Amino acid sequence: MIEQLAENIFARRINIPEGNWPLITYLWVTTRYNLYLDAGLGEEAIIELSKFADPTKPDICIYSHSHFDHIWGAGVLEHPEIIAHVNFMKHYHGIEQDRIKYKPLAEGNNEVLLPTRLISTDTDLDDEILLLTAPGHTDDGLIVYNKKRHILFLGDVAADEGKDLPEISGSCSTYLSTLKKLRDLDIEFILCSHRNPEKKTYLNTLIENAYILLKNCQ
Repeated sequence: MIEQLAENIFARRINIPEGNWPLITYLWVTTRYNLYLDAGLGEEAIIELSKFADPTKPDICIYSHSHFDHIWGAGVLEHPEIIAHVNFMKHYHGIEQDRIKYKPLAEGNNEVLLPTRLISTDTDLDDEILLLTAPGHTDDGLIVYNKKRHILFLGDVAADEGKDLPEISGSCSTYLSTLKKLRDLDIEFILCSHRNPEKKTYLNTLIENAYILLKNCQ
């Protein structure tokens, strides 16, 4: 199901029967681009969202990280730019293994388009979109911030629905550092991959929970 969250901001939410977990993929139609935030579990995600795209604008798909439920659907786009963190390619072997292991979950073709652009530092895509490196949940995480609309896409840096924190790969202090650098952003609302939209106060909740985890790990 496609839901319009705000002007030119679209979300596709499905519930995966195996485990009953939600997965949300997004399309932002910005001033210059059709910006797909993740590619879901296969081509159906992008096909459904693309009905709301602007055919006069180029397509960009940003992989928030390399986990299978975020990268399988971009192959349906024609000549898109695919942006990922530079560490994405370190996980290529695991990506191919997951294509086989989780094939029963695929929504149509689950071809993985490899990135055409890799970034290693916080990067302005243009005067509207800021890409932020976001280690913590994985070592190849990216967060997307709309500077004009004040919308923050956290992806899996946010906790899953019903959870206090996401699974963390690496140190809790690294994850906490990622969260803390977001505090000065002017945020209208936060978009997540496995939970409903949140207000800016949710960022404070994540930081508090991360501090608790860090203390317990010491």
